[in-house]
Amino acid sequence: MRKKLLNTLIDPNTQEKSTFEAYAFTLDRGQKSHTQVANVNITDDDDIKEGFIINTKNHYIYPISDYVLSLLSDTDQDIPFYLNFFKKSQINPNNPYSKTIDENLSRLNNINEETTEGEWNREEMRYYDKEVSTQEKRDAFIKVIKQQNLPHIYLERRKHLIEAIKGSIKNKVVMEMGCGNARTIYWNMRPRDYDYQYIGTDISFARLQLAKQLLPESDFIQCSALNLPFVDSIFDNVISFGMLHHLPNHIQGIKSGLLKLKKEGEFLIHEPLEKKQQLLTALRLEKLGDMLEGYEHSEHDNELNWEEVKDFLNNQPSVTTVFSRFTVSVVRGIGSKIISKIPIIKQNDAAWGLLMRLDQVVIKLLCQKPNVLGPGAVLFRLANK
Repeated sequence: MRKKLLNTLIDPNTQEKSTFEAYAFTLDRGQKSHTQVANVNITDDDDIKEGFIINTKNHYIYPISDYVLSLLSDTDQDIPFYLNFFKKSQINPNNPYSKTIDENLSRLNNINEETTEGEWNREEMRYYDKEVSTQEKRDAFIKVIKQQNLPHIYLERRKHLIEAIKGSIKNKVVMEMGCGNARTIYWNMRPRDYDYQYIGTDISFARLQLAKQLLPESDFIQCSALNLPFVDSIFDNVISFGMLHHLPNHIQGIKSGLLKLKKEGEFLIHEPLEKKQQLLTALRLEKLGDMLEGYEHSEHDNELNWEEVKDFLNNQPSVTTVFSRFTVSVVRGIGSKIISKIPIIKQNDAAWGLLMRLDQVVIKLLCQKPNVLGPGAVLFRLANK
């Protein structure tokens, strides 16, 4: 984590703009590593590998581990992770904050408050950490990411969302909610190629460790999408690709992203849509529906209710929908299964592009809103007026 982020942060426990200081057990400065570096000696572009930030007002400490800052409220925290971090920090003989670390350790040991949202977040952490929980697993996953372009996902995101901002992205600041591995950004808009600042956020710490390996020039923060620890109106663009449907409240997630967006900034969204299941159920074809989904879901995986989203947006005078597009009919669902099983064409942009054009024909002829036949996803861009 780079020190220059400190001016953009708020404390997740108070939701207030705070003055933060950083302390580094280890940091990278250019090609050199430095140890035991106090805040006054850390430059804005130093990348802190191990250390913490501290709120100078309430003295709450938030860990930095493997370059990733964990900025969760007490009710959202993965308590064992935080406790382990503070215990390891206690044994560091040169740490000038040892007394404050003891106070934070005592506070966390006495936390009894449990919230539904906090447990939801911890369940998501466990689910998404599991597959990349060790360095060996992360290294193997990175090899897969670098080898596999995902044209069935990236073609539309790139054409209808990313291309809308790519031309003017230089020197801008972009935050992604629920970035996971940051795979879409790695394949389509790498920060060092387009000279912009990218901040990835996610609830899974292990996924962020992986993302940092893919995009070492960027910063990554573990946080809740419903409690984003940033000052308001700070980002030129906000991105959410396939994350909002994991939240207990999708509309609140959209509100959360919009709140951090600058005036005239754009919020790019790609999400699955809620579809009526009565027909499949009546015909006892639930397995067909499962087959068409194509990937394993966490237990919190849901879909956006488009009518609810529209109602919300219609009541936001300061927000305009710049673009929206329905995708993924039942024809595309079946076609995707077929193409994915043919190695010679599953990485072929032209094959997927043809299927996507057919998908749009089916949607325009048979359905203009989510239903049994489709569409099953939506891409849209919002802008603050």
